[in-house]
Amino acid sequence: MAACQIKKQRTPMVASQVETFPSWPGAGRWVAYLKFLGLFCVTFFPVYILCGQLTAWSGRATVLHLDWERSIPLMPQMIWFYLSLYSVFLLPLFHFDETRLTRLSRQSTLTILVAGLVFLVLPARIGFPASEIDGQIAIVFKVLHSLDSPYNLVPSLHVAFAVLLLQACRETAGRLLAMVYMIWLALLAASTVLVHQHHILDVLGGVLLAVAVRRAVPLK
Repeated sequence: MAACQIKKQRTPMVASQVETFPSWPGAGRWVAYLKFLGLFCVTFFPVYILCGQLTAWSGRATVLHLDWERSIPLMPQMIWFYLSLYSVFLLPLFHFDETRLTRLSRQSTLTILVAGLVFLVLPARIGFPASEIDGQIAIVFKVLHSLDSPYNLVPSLHVAFAVLLLQACRETAGRLLAMVYMIWLALLAASTVLVHQHHILDVLGGVLLAVAVRRAVPLK
């Protein structure tokens, strides 16, 4: 009896199945990244600070949250996820080439300008009751409250930038890293409410703003 031999066929691995990882940036990418940060700073700080001061002077800030939101508990430890946004700003340096970094600058500038306009037209104030925070973490909150505006709420720029950056980086990452970025994004967005810096409407506004900007100024 002749032996039957069955040959196992190997399925070729398609490009989408290959895990990709951030690459180490060269000189050109560093230059593009520093230009992105520079443009971001000269746009964000004047717009954010001026809008907060104008709202404070006008006294037009209104309540845009629902009553039940005031019962959302403060979770001080979530402040570390909230502050992790500053780490997110490092990711484009390793994920994007010079062209995408340039387009990211346009996205961030448009996001800031649109948000600033909404801050002036629809100023809001935080509605959470004051809470006592104990321990060393209280220092972190004290510094945050001294720097952050209580009026620039809708849309949340914190959430908008998190969506812009993490969603774009997720698209260039492998499956495992993309999952990490999505979990990071969810925790970061939730932290804005759980540390009583934003309300639900602010978060939704930040997401919608980021989605609109990504469509208006695509990275590709």
